[in-house]
Amino acid sequence: MDSLLQKRYPVYTGAEQYLFFCFSDADEKRVRPLLERLYARGCRVWYTTGRPANVEERRQREERMKSAALSVFYLSDAAREDTDMKGAALVCQERGAALLCIDADEGDSGLSFGLTEQVRHLKARDYRSAAELEEALVRSEGFSQELIGPDRIAPPSPLKKIALTLAAVSVLLLALALLGGRLFGWFAPPIEESDAVVITDTALRGAVRAAVGGGAITEENVAALTTLRLKELPADEEELRKLPALERLEIPQSEAADALRLLDEGYTVVLYGGRGK
Repeated sequence: MDSLLQKRYPVYTGAEQYLFFCFSDADEKRVRPLLERLYARGCRVWYTTGRPANVEERRQREERMKSAALSVFYLSDAAREDTDMKGAALVCQERGAALLCIDADEGDSGLSFGLTEQVRHLKARDYRSAAELEEALVRSEGFSQELIGPDRIAPPSPLKKIALTLAAVSVLLLALALLGGRLFGWFAPPIEESDAVVITDTALRGAVRAAVGGGAITEENVAALTTLRLKELPADEEELRKLPALERLEIPQSEAADALRLLDEGYTVVLYGGRGK
C-alpha cells in the first residue's frame, strides 16, 4: 500500500534515468523537505517505504535499485539500524554505479553501514536549508541533467497555504453566522421604537416587516395584511394572533409536517418549493 509520502510524491516508474533516494522510514519527516525540492526541480525520483511484503517484491526493488543512474543514501542513527537500507547499500555498491551519502548527523559515516571509502559524502550540518542541500546534491558528481524530466510537483506556496486557511475560516464563520441567524436571530430585522405592534419572534417579525413594505409595524398596516409568506414557521404561533386580518400563510414545503396545526387555527396554508425559495 502506498504511504502518505508516496501519495504526495509518486515514485517514478518509467524507463528514463532516475535517482534512487534511500532512507529509513523513521526519517520520512526529515527527508520530506529535500524530496519536495527535488520534485519541484522535476527530478525523477524512485524510493521505497515500508518493508517488502514478500520475496518477489524484494526482488523487484533490488532490480529497480540496480537500474538507478544515481543512488543517494540518507545516513542517520535510524538508517544504521535499518537492515533493509544496509541491504540496499550492498546492492548499489556491487553494481558499481554512482552513489552519494548525505550524513544527517555526526555518527559513523558509513563504514559500519557497509559503504566503501570511495562513496562521496555531503554533511547536512554544512547546509542551512533543504534548498542549499539540494543545490549541493545537484552539483555533485554523478548528478546529471538526464535525471530531470518535464513533470514537476511544485511545493505548496506559503501564500497558497494562507489563502486556503483564510478560505476555511471564512466558510466556518459563514456557517456560524447562518446558524446564529437561524437559532438566535442575529440578523433579523430589529424591533423598532416606532413599532406599534411588537412581534418578538424574529422570523415572523422579518416576514411581517417585508410584507408591509418595510418601516414600522403598525396596527393600520397589519390590519390590511391578509397574506404572509414565511421562510420558516414562527417558534411562537400565538404571535400570529397579532395579525387580525391574516387568512393565508405561504410556507416552505419542508415545513409542511408542522403546518397541520395552522389549518386547525383556520388559516389557509399554501406550500412553495424549497426552503427560502
